[in-house]
Amino acid sequence: MEGRILLSTLSLIYFLLPATVQGDGMIKVRFKEFENKEGKAANGHCCDGRGKFCPGGCDHVFKICLDKPNGEKSVENCAYGMKQAEPIRNVNRIPFGSKINNLDNPLTFVFFEPLPAKVSVKVRIDDHDRFTEDDFVDFLEQRVDNLKRTPTKYTVSNRTTLEFEVFRECTHNFYGHDCSAFCQPAPRFKNQYLCDPETGNKICTSDWGGVDCSVRKET
Repeated sequence: MEGRILLSTLSLIYFLLPATVQGDGMIKVRFKEFENKEGKAANGHCCDGRGKFCPGGCDHVFKICLDKPNGEKSVENCAYGMKQAEPIRNVNRIPFGSKINNLDNPLTFVFFEPLPAKVSVKVRIDDHDRFTEDDFVDFLEQRVDNLKRTPTKYTVSNRTTLEFEVFRECTHNFYGHDCSAFCQPAPRFKNQYLCDPETGNKICTSDWGGVDCSVRKET
């Protein structure tokens, strides 16, 4: 009976293992600053009123899409996810801190597979109206061809301007440019190897050698 339980347990571990080591990482998008200088929607009308001068700020709604490059100019069908913030009211210039209203900043898109080499960040901006349909303000898009660990800053302009950063982050024990390299540090009492912080390759300590640092050197 015990043998049967052990076999079942080992089979379960074996079954789960491939899914565990396929890759595990995140792409993060951090908003820095947004400006709608004229305080108008795409139709040329003031967000607040229809006079020549716009007395109040827009109620900006941000929809952020992480997509494959060369996709359609929309945030409705996003390969890697879409997030929508609640309206940020009565302001045309927005410096962002740790929040995009109700959303955490940076925005986090989680992957349970190797990270894509290239992505497109798409942002649709609307002016929120309580009693009528929201007014379209702008659509901004930036292709990202080289995801790095350190944030890369982008400034995208059309009718409005948005500054943001994009970077990648691997979860615990995953490494490499696409977070697909798995390396679990050796137990402290063995101290056989360390994991290279960039590639995930095993770096043998002075007393160990071999392909996987499993051969103790003779003293």
